[in-house]
Amino acid sequence: MTSLQKRILSLLFILSLVASVTVAQDTVLTVHVYPKYVGGPLTTVTGLEQPLAFYIEYAGLKANTAYEQQHIGLLTRGTSTVRGSKWANNTWISPSTRASFVTTDANGKFKRWVFVRSPSSYVVGVDTALLRVRVNEVGASATVTRDAGYMTSLHLSDTAKGATAGAIVYGYLDSLLQTYVGRFIFAYQNPTDVRPLAGWLVYKRPKNAVDSSLYNTRLDTLLIKAGYFQLVVPANVRIGKLEIRDSSNNVVEARTSTSWTAGQSGSKTELNYRQGTLVSIPSGGSEIPTSFELSQNYPNPFNPETKIEFALPQMSYVNLTVTNLLGQHVSTLVNQLLPSGVKTVVWRGTDDGGRMMPSGVYFYRIQSRDLQQVRRMVLVR
Repeated sequence: MTSLQKRILSLLFILSLVASVTVAQDTVLTVHVYPKYVGGPLTTVTGLEQPLAFYIEYAGLKANTAYEQQHIGLLTRGTSTVRGSKWANNTWISPSTRASFVTTDANGKFKRWVFVRSPSSYVVGVDTALLRVRVNEVGASATVTRDAGYMTSLHLSDTAKGATAGAIVYGYLDSLLQTYVGRFIFAYQNPTDVRPLAGWLVYKRPKNAVDSSLYNTRLDTLLIKAGYFQLVVPANVRIGKLEIRDSSNNVVEARTSTSWTAGQSGSKTELNYRQGTLVSIPSGGSEIPTSFELSQNYPNPFNPETKIEFALPQMSYVNLTVTNLLGQHVSTLVNQLLPSGVKTVVWRGTDDGGRMMPSGVYFYRIQSRDLQQVRRMVLVR
């Protein structure tokens, strides 16, 4: 081998080392979805805690390589201790416990949701926290640690160092067919915001201990039922948009409103994501109707809300809408597949955007298969 060839080989070896170092230095943690606020408790562990969902992307790792999660948790500003708990191996565990995690793609990247529960010690003395994610290649000791943007701690005490005291906001998406359970719900202050106030999973009716543990929001067990969500946001803040995302972080549905507002400190505020809500569900022993029928709403005239009942002799796709006296669309109350039975829907006198409608005559129309019926109702403010 000539001296020139040796020099070329040496140079190539040095370049390969530089390249490998560069990859390690260029590892980047991107959190595509993370909330502005962290819910901490008042004086007890269960006071105001809520789990948090983060959609993260790691780049610059080794390609097609299995990685473990080491630290995934919340880091208080000015400290080096990761706190809270993370969801791994189908249970909540310490944020520093090693657990299987993910295999990178051909470009040395991975994307996925991670779940973190805020620490019970977020009572006093904590104003902000950030997300820390530390991973290591399986079988290797070296770790890659990255932190992401700060979140502000919420408290039910106005004397705490965090933001204005928190308020619980809850609502429902689909309590009948559970179309949205297991998906992610996010609340935004303004419709154009890219960072939500808060977010979590839409509640799933637990079928096993794993479900019960993951969907435990530690907020208010009286509000927990399938299709519901609970979030902690600052008190008296406007909520301009609710958004639903799937397991791949795709936005599957969003709804805006000019009337949604969180309540006072420590309060519970219900956001009606769907203006019409199925409030009655037939039990297993209910008698199946023999004919398709739309009943007269009650009360009528009404203020502020009325109930509309209809009967389905068989499973059908139902579209129930409200129009004004001019035939203009006001609100869609139901637009989904429903099982047979007698259903009751509530209309609260608002349009699809949550705006209050004026006094007047309105019509509600139901369509199912080749059948349709229309009835008249009167709203009196």
